[in-house]
Amino acid sequence: MSGQERRGDLPHSVIIEGRERINLSGVTDVVSFDENIIETVTTRGYLSIQGNDLHIDSMSVNTGDLIVTGELTSLVYSTDDRGREGFFSRIFR
Repeated sequence: MSGQERRGDLPHSVIIEGRERINLSGVTDVVSFDENIIETVTTRGYLSIQGNDLHIDSMSVNTGDLIVTGELTSLVYSTDDRGREGFFSRIFR
């Protein structure tokens, strides 16, 4: 089942502010995170955010909004969510 089917019609958008802040919408799960990589599942597929000193400033499970700060070096989309259960899925069972 894709993220789109799981979360209805949540819109997905990405706003990058000066490579130091990224605002995402349409995030259905956070698979893993540390200071160098944050792996998410969005309504448009798997998204890996890479950088240095990355921090999740806020995450709304209800709206799918995620704010990340730090030095952004790359964003990579994939349709493969690797079958992993995300961090927030485990917490909010």
